[in-house]
Amino acid sequence: MSIEEKLPFSPDEIIDEQVSGYKIVQRIEDSLVYLAFRKDIDHQVAIKIFYPNPYADNQQLVVDRLNTICKLNHPNIVKTYEVGEIRGVVYCVMEYIPGENLYDLMKRNPRLHWGAAAEIGRELTQGLVAAHKLNVLHLSLHPDRVLLSKDGQIKVNFCNEGLITPSNEIVHYVAPELFLGQDIQKSSDIYSLGAIIYHIVTGNPPLAGKEPQEIALIHRQLSPVIPSYGVADVPHPLSLLLERTMTKKLEQRYSNSFQLLAALNNFLLNEACVHFYSEKAKKLTIAPKRYHLGSYKELVTQVVKADRDESFVQEIHRIEKELIQNNAPTIPLNDSMMNDSQVKPTLSSKDTSIVQRATKYLRMRFGKNYTYVLFSCFCSFTLSMFLMFVFLFIK
Repeated sequence: MSIEEKLPFSPDEIIDEQVSGYKIVQRIEDSLVYLAFRKDIDHQVAIKIFYPNPYADNQQLVVDRLNTICKLNHPNIVKTYEVGEIRGVVYCVMEYIPGENLYDLMKRNPRLHWGAAAEIGRELTQGLVAAHKLNVLHLSLHPDRVLLSKDGQIKVNFCNEGLITPSNEIVHYVAPELFLGQDIQKSSDIYSLGAIIYHIVTGNPPLAGKEPQEIALIHRQLSPVIPSYGVADVPHPLSLLLERTMTKKLEQRYSNSFQLLAALNNFLLNEACVHFYSEKAKKLTIAPKRYHLGSYKELVTQVVKADRDESFVQEIHRIEKELIQNNAPTIPLNDSMMNDSQVKPTLSSKDTSIVQRATKYLRMRFGKNYTYVLFSCFCSFTLSMFLMFVFLFIK
């Protein structure tokens, strides 16, 4: 059934009409989202209309949900301003984000750097935390619903009916329990977010299939291969984090988005800070807020193209300070990595050399000052050796 057959009017008929004080200017591609403009306040918005629901009760549930979404106010959530009705169908007026969605970015760059994936996941999780506080679940989170503005902002669009409609675009990211008709939980959004990060890191959805029904069945029966087994440069702690977000057992999954946010923060504190100072990551693709990202199209290759400076370390310290102030629980990425709520440095199994392990620890412990520590140790050792030889010579 085409869009025209589902609506009581042609989608192009409402162009030039006034809706909530805004004049509809154009239809955005072939969707039911329109660009609208209000001249007196010089403000652009996006207006989305929804297919009419033949069941009045369900239609009212959609309106109630959209009115609740209007209360969400967070920099990582697309703001919804107003809900109304036009020609018998429900519409919502929402923030217009010039740019593109995450799916378009992933088509141009099939596999992003793990650091960019973790940062994108962290910002999306911050949006989920704000929504879940008001008991608003997304239920259809996928890359098309993640918008990237031209100034590098990452926002998740919650403006939807809250209905699960399996399709080729969505089914890769839907939690398996939703296919079984089980109770809807916040952890279902966490599964979807983990599947998105997995796709960003590996370049492929967690589990492949041809038809939505086949993919749904696979999600119910199989678990994805953890990224570090298939992609060499993905840190194992990130793989463990994703494995926990997408586990079939609800009791083992992160029970709420705040736990996932704490886990991502801990990962960035323990892993990203080390990689920032490593020789292999002179152009680290993790973006502290203080960096001007430029075009979002350069997110992969040019997120950070500056020399090493204090900005990243300051950002990491800010995150750590917020965790301490908020008494955020730290989620162990593995048994030996962390203890209770303290963020401790971790050493990779790849660091086989004693010198490598010592250097990495100093980098994590002292940040940019680790070179001074090494120099001080070297000077002390040299001076000790000199004094020892002098003493032996005199004797």
